[in-house]
Amino acid sequence: MQKQTKNILIIGDGIAAWCLMFELNRLGHKITQISHDESSPACSPRSTSINCLRGTTRGKSPLGDLICESYEYFEKFNLDFSPAGIYKGMEYQLFDNPEKWLRRYPEYFKVQDNDFLIEHTQKLAHYFPNHAYFIDPVELKNWFLDQCPCVSIMNERVIELKPVDSKTIISTSSGEYSFDQIYVCAGKDSLTLLEGLNSKVDYYLQHSKPVAGSYFEISLDEVEHEFENNLNLYFDKYSFIYRKDQNILQIGSSSTNKSDSYEIDENAMSIIYEHVKSHLKIDLPAREKFKIITGVRHKGFKRRPYWGEVAPNIFAVCGLYKNAYTFAFLAANNLVAKKLVT
Repeated sequence: MQKQTKNILIIGDGIAAWCLMFELNRLGHKITQISHDESSPACSPRSTSINCLRGTTRGKSPLGDLICESYEYFEKFNLDFSPAGIYKGMEYQLFDNPEKWLRRYPEYFKVQDNDFLIEHTQKLAHYFPNHAYFIDPVELKNWFLDQCPCVSIMNERVIELKPVDSKTIISTSSGEYSFDQIYVCAGKDSLTLLEGLNSKVDYYLQHSKPVAGSYFEISLDEVEHEFENNLNLYFDKYSFIYRKDQNILQIGSSSTNKSDSYEIDENAMSIIYEHVKSHLKIDLPAREKFKIITGVRHKGFKRRPYWGEVAPNIFAVCGLYKNAYTFAFLAANNLVAKKLVT
């Protein structure tokens, strides 16, 4: 029996939307993708885009279990489809107070026993090495679009969405459109688009928040020191990210809870720059040579993501926060297979 082709809308232009586009396209559905608002850009291209477990293991919390399951699915996706823009590297978490990190890293190592870290870092005494994936958002997005050449792109502001009989309707700046299903992956803008559709989801959204963050970025052509591979030196809470495959150096990032502002906190950025600089034994380019990039994430209730059916034929993926490049692949697969997480 042939499956019925549906007319589906995906609202959003980040990693969750790209993964859903891929999964739904494989089933042959007619897909339209729309960004909610150009004045509120997707966070995925405005993040440091690293996928790393950072000591998370199963059996300690439901969130930790979900992170591990999602990471394993991401690795399977990467193995099965070889998407562009995903590169391997290493992340070193460096710290002084082992007690603070024992839950995450019950076993850790001394910096004095690692020749590489002795040569390039100072001040912090302990570390833990993590395998990591360094993701190029632009390259990965273009790969998804290449896999889904028939997807229609709309550039309008979504004002409202609502279920009507067996259809779903969106109101935009230019009129109304009808779809069989709508998937909302609009980051912090999901807070307003999904409001009032489901009391349980309303509670989740009311207890989630936007979080603004900024980081420094510069071309490696401006950096005197060279590393052989992709690398993140994580100095307690701030990162020095050397992206050899992208020819980019990043330093960051700031984090401001309950903020959807794209304004740069110059004082916070100065603290980050000086903190990272003080822990390196290599020279950094002058602060004024860096550009600063700001994004706004959606932090879910108790840091947990949500994906599920919000109302008849209206689905959502939101609250992915710092784990967007971990959760999004499993979320899309689960939603299309109707394995819902709430």
